[in-house]
Amino acid sequence: MDKITLQLPTGAFVVIVVAGLVTTFAVKYFAPALAWWQALLVSLVSAGASMLFLITYIFLSGTLGFPELIDSLAFVVTFAIMGTLITWQAQAYGVEKTGFVGVGGRSVLALLALSVAAIAIHHGVKGL
Repeated sequence: MDKITLQLPTGAFVVIVVAGLVTTFAVKYFAPALAWWQALLVSLVSAGASMLFLITYIFLSGTLGFPELIDSLAFVVTFAIMGTLITWQAQAYGVEKTGFVGVGGRSVLALLALSVAAIAIHHGVKGL
């Protein structure tokens, strides 16, 4: 078996679980009316669907050779998909969308901020 054939699904699974767990806390914070299991379900389903988009893009990019600008756009679209799905699913559980950015947008921004902080800490510790 090819090495990438094993790495991509394994990496995707890890990203879905980690993103889903971290986002669960953000969803619960921004939508306290949701139960923990509802926040977890909303987060994991949204992370899985957005990762499915990203995996599809990676395969198409390898085949069609998209430019690097499109690569950056794909990650932005992945986060947008995740946030939109979180908001839609939270609305199905009775959480009202308030303002321009809903529960999903706030949760994804929190995930993004925590990811940037974790990367900065990792590179700071690695540089010592």
